Amino acid sequence: MKNKRRNGFTLVEVLAVISIIGVVAILVLPTLLGVFFDARREVDKFSKETLIDAGKMYVTDLDLGTVEYVAPTTIEVNDRTYNEGDILSTYDLRVYLIENGIQVNIAELVRLGYYVDDGCNYDTAPDKCSVPESCTLKVGIDGTKVENDKYYVSTAYTSEIFSGCE
Repeated sequence: MKNKRRNGFTLVEVLAVISIIGVVAILVLPTLLGVFFDARREVDKFSKETLIDAGKMYVTDLDLGTVEYVAPTTIEVNDRTYNEGDILSTYDLRVYLIENGIQVNIAELVRLGYYVDDGCNYDTAPDKCSVPESCTLKVGIDGTKVENDKYYVSTAYTSEIFSGCE
């Protein structure tokens, strides 16, 4: 008798291999999805920490006088009244940041270069921004009074997500 040469696989062999691959996929898929969602949570956490760091850099520059702060409304600090559009003095701003803190929008931090989001420009290309324009941080200074409660000294800069950053 002649030996018959087979070309290809039988239907039973193909179905067996597909079944084994299916069982392995069912066993591995939940683990892969868990890893994917854990990685996504880490990226979200990193993004929020980056936002908070941007707020701290901004408030540091405000405290050091590197950046001027323009009063958004009428503000009273140290028996001085600043009207909307006035620039607060460095010390009055420090006192205001210690006593009240301020809210700063992510668009302002992007515009000033404290938060870098590749290709993001809230005026011309808002669709390229990864953080919603409604994102607002509350920044401030922890400080103490010294010399018989005469002067404030900064001890730490604070920044926290206020709203809209989800």
